[in-house]
Amino acid sequence: MNNIILDICSQCGEAQYPPREICRHCLSDQIIKKNVSAFGKIISQIDLRHSLEVSFLKKLPWKICTIQLECGAIIMAHLAEPLKAGQKAEIQNITDPTGADCWLVKSIGSTQIKWEKLGGKS
Repeated sequence: MNNIILDICSQCGEAQYPPREICRHCLSDQIIKKNVSAFGKIISQIDLRHSLEVSFLKKLPWKICTIQLECGAIIMAHLAEPLKAGQKAEIQNITDPTGADCWLVKSIGSTQIKWEKLGGKS
């Protein structure tokens, strides 16, 4: 499958992330939800070594990254494993322990990853 759902402007085709009511490119209000490729390239990654969130403290360092998807959207996400800038990767939707949906970036072709497997990796 390897698709995710993002808001796309039906007038100019620009991906809208984070979601918005008006296209950031052409100012159209014709925004639709659409399947887009879950593949992209890592822009950067960093290890967080401090957190004010109690649920993260035992899992530090916590990896996060920015990824530019093939559709052009740039997303900040949790990182499942060490990946380098320029490396191709895949993004998946994941639910955190509070029930909130968030993004997770992983190597292309790796299996779906669960929240409990994240964190504490150097």
